Amino acid sequence: MCKLAAGLPAFTQKCLKKLSYAVHKHEEPGQMEIMSIVGIVLIVIAALVLKKVVGFMFKSLVFLALLAGVYFFIGPYFGLPVPAI
Repeated sequence: MCKLAAGLPAFTQKCLKKLSYAVHKHEEPGQMEIMSIVGIVLIVIAALVLKKVVGFMFKSLVFLALLAGVYFFIGPYFGLPVPAI
């Protein structure tokens, strides 16, 4: 049992021991470290993709706002309908 569980009640220590055994009983010794690295790499890749998607959506929103502004100010000169304020 780990040193951190020393101050916990006996029932909690038993549950942690069972959980630890259930999680680690089918693993090879180095498998957990490799899976942790793969998980971290996947999280980093997902964060980068999310940043790209959010950036694209923000740029699209700014572009649409620019088009709406241009239409609002230039539209009356070409006789196009403009919403009343």
